[in-house]
Amino acid sequence: MANRSRYIGEAGGCGATQSNYLPQSGGPGAGPGAAGAGGAGGYDGGAGPGGASGYGGGAGPGGGVGPGGASGYGGGNNADLGGSLDVPSAGGGMGRGRGMMRGRGMARGGMGRGGFGRGGGGVGGGVGGGGGSAEGFEPDAAGGAPGGAQVIVHHHMMITPQMRQQQILRQRKEQALELQNLQLQQRQQQELAQLAIQQQQVQQRQKLQQLQLQQRSNTLQMVEKQRSQNAHFGGLIMATHKLSFFEKIANTLGVLYRHQARQYPRRLEILKAVYKHELAPPKSSDLPIVKAHSAQIQKYVQAKQYQSLTVKEALVYGAVALEVVFWFFVGEMIGRRYIFGYLVPADFVSKETKKEAKKAACSIIYNL
Repeated sequence: MANRSRYIGEAGGCGATQSNYLPQSGGPGAGPGAAGAGGAGGYDGGAGPGGASGYGGGAGPGGGVGPGGASGYGGGNNADLGGSLDVPSAGGGMGRGRGMMRGRGMARGGMGRGGFGRGGGGVGGGVGGGGGSAEGFEPDAAGGAPGGAQVIVHHHMMITPQMRQQQILRQRKEQALELQNLQLQQRQQQELAQLAIQQQQVQQRQKLQQLQLQQRSNTLQMVEKQRSQNAHFGGLIMATHKLSFFEKIANTLGVLYRHQARQYPRRLEILKAVYKHELAPPKSSDLPIVKAHSAQIQKYVQAKQYQSLTVKEALVYGAVALEVVFWFFVGEMIGRRYIFGYLVPADFVSKETKKEAKKAACSIIYNL
């Protein structure tokens, strides 16, 4: 009448009840040799050779031999967990029937209170008459009885594939977080750089606006000066009434060009082209020469030197002046101020030069 447990196999031929943690008596045994050899098997235990008799009955949760039964949960043939099939010690199997409860031989000194000898088994303590020390690594002063086997159990954790996979996932998450932190730092640096660039651009725009305002104020001042000087030019023109007709025209245009040459380099180029009988204004490469001769040109247009003008120059100046005056008054009558004809032939002076001269003369006459 043997029962089956989830921890052991069948106890052959011996009437025994069984517990989850410790062996208990199942009544009188069946006598010597009742168990036979068929009780082995199961998770831990098994019936020893010859079966069980007396107190302790047959095979408990671990099975075993001798009065008092064998080791409890974790006993049997698994010597690493504390069990043994050797001759039982004087203290009996698990000691007060406690087995390996609460941690498989690793809680409260190992195999139970007072288990395999004085001081208990400790961490994976020994088996035998004297048992192991309290620590389970060296025999006690009073322990170490003959027949005692000292078994050291190293406590280490088994690394399963699931744990390894979790560790890999954890590492990947940490790496992803580090990458995110780096990206955030880079973005912050880029934003700071963009803000600095924007601030520089704003400052440059403000400087440009200030320069433009200064230029506008300067141009307004120049216009006012020009208007005040034009009145003086009108007096000069009226003072030349004793000169001939062509000299008056030359004087008028000379004063005009002299004034314009001070303000606009383009007028100076045109002046040089007219005085040198060129059909087109000088090139940009001739500009230094024009600037070098500007003093001589200004002296040349003074009233004392007007008589040195050739007939061709006087005709050009006269035709331009007449055209400007004529079209100025006509433009006033029809509501337009800048209408220019083409009375001067292109052989005398280029069209661009004539256009610039007419613009300058018209502006002076209009300001008068």
